[in-house]
Amino acid sequence: MRINAKIQTANRAINNVSLELDQLADQVSAIEKSISNGVKVPEVQIITLIEMLMRQAIKLESISAEGDAAAQ
Repeated sequence: MRINAKIQTANRAINNVSLELDQLADQVSAIEKSISNGVKVPEVQIITLIEMLMRQAIKLESISAEGDAAAQ
């Protein structure tokens, strides 16, 4: 039961990060479209997005997972 609880906790944490990454991916796409259309994107917006992506990477690294959860 403890192993299953750890697996479920890891899966939930991974799913939360995944949802956040999906939202950030949408922002990246929007910035890419703006740049390709010749619109200047403020540097602070890009830096903020990079920081948010790095935070998600750190969250993923901190999740201890085994088996299928580790593969995610």
